Amino acid sequence: MGRARVVHIVARDSSSLYVDSCDLTTTTISDIFSSSEIDVTGNAASVASTTVEEKLSASPPVEAVHGTKIAVPSRTPSTVSANARYISVRRRPVTMLLAVIALLCAGSTAEVFTNTFLVKMREPAERHIADRVAARNGFVNLGPVLGSQTEYHFVHRALPHARSKRSVPHMRKLKVDPLVHTAVQQPGFKRVKRGYKPLSVDNLVPLYQIKNPANPGNKDPSDPYFQYQWYLKNTGQNGGKPKLDLNVKAAWAQGVTGKNVTTAIMDDGVDYMHLDLKDNYNAKASYDFSSNDPYPYPRYTDDWFNSHGTRCAGEVAAARDNGVCGVGVAYDSKVAGIRMLDQPYMTDLIEANSMGHEPDLIDIYSASWGPTDDGKTVDGPRNATMRAIVRGVNEGRRGLGNIYVWASGDGGEEDDCNCDGYTASMWTVSINSAINDGQNAQYDESCSSTLASTFSNGAKDPIIEVVSGHLYVCCTLSP
Repeated sequence: MGRARVVHIVARDSSSLYVDSCDLTTTTISDIFSSSEIDVTGNAASVASTTVEEKLSASPPVEAVHGTKIAVPSRTPSTVSANARYISVRRRPVTMLLAVIALLCAGSTAEVFTNTFLVKMREPAERHIADRVAARNGFVNLGPVLGSQTEYHFVHRALPHARSKRSVPHMRKLKVDPLVHTAVQQPGFKRVKRGYKPLSVDNLVPLYQIKNPANPGNKDPSDPYFQYQWYLKNTGQNGGKPKLDLNVKAAWAQGVTGKNVTTAIMDDGVDYMHLDLKDNYNAKASYDFSSNDPYPYPRYTDDWFNSHGTRCAGEVAAARDNGVCGVGVAYDSKVAGIRMLDQPYMTDLIEANSMGHEPDLIDIYSASWGPTDDGKTVDGPRNATMRAIVRGVNEGRRGLGNIYVWASGDGGEEDDCNCDGYTASMWTVSINSAINDGQNAQYDESCSSTLASTFSNGAKDPIIEVVSGHLYVCCTLSP
């Protein structure tokens, strides 16, 4: 990935072509230009190309600049800036033009616009006033952005969820309203789950009770699948390194079990009726921003695609000694479900409201998702989302500050989490993955922003993967 300083070619006179500069995000530039006999001497802020010798001889006298690398007619009205660097083209202007076109095509991606709008009022307005503004213009007010009285989240139900062009008439209609200062249609972008593997029936295990543990005096949790939770107690299961675990038993012995702490799982929803989660579920701190209601229950799919958030919640706060599945790392803590990852496209306002939701009730916001881990995408939080995170860190928990935890990525060696604006942010805690013998997970991304590591799946054998609750009162041995 790189930054090219090339956008369009403008003919200034008969003997020279110039390329005006602006920023363009591309994949790579070296491969595109390598076949065009072009010498790149720096970031091209200006380009002049010499054409065929016949045209040069017929043109006015020229002034040679930087040897043979640029020819500028002395009668050219505009000047080249002193700090400009140049790209020389050796008598192949057509090839240069084709190369620039190819560069533009490679670097451009189709922008998507959703049916939601950020509307800023001219003056602070109560919720009911914003509701009236939305209704008289054909919109529905979904509520304030980050509790603001000037910024509101509008949606137009008649517009498609995703379209390739902005809806100019709808924006104009909002802007002419006397109470509206600005209206911005929200672009959509993709966010993908991390640590997710498709499930099959083979990964599911029966949910059963152990009413009479074999050793009642055993200090280990009596949950039936605790024996498989090698990351909590590693005895060398399936070739793992004994005692290489999270050392949670020492923390539990000191009474550190997560009591009075709430972790918000920002994901595809949480099955808050699961037997391993229902007693540790914090309903007051939960919300569904994908459907705009207070019930963040996962949407049903035949392939259990929306089980990711429930499994994350089980790893954190699954109940102890209840004879169900395994046990959570902080089994006395609470989990909140924030459903925000289950719509065709993500928007800045959905992310912002999710990360700014109930900052005095939530201690930790957990995100196991991010931009596409394809080695080509450079992306991160937009304006409103960044404001939500910064405000949470500085003001959340009644001044103690919220903690935002991010999975570093699943791109492996083909990607770099330094290019992920969420994990690389100074306001978040970036976590990568290790397996049961201490090595990095094969899919793991490591970068300078990584502050800690935790365990994920151990190997190909599912018996040493992560135990957690699953949708519809099931358990799983899959991450």
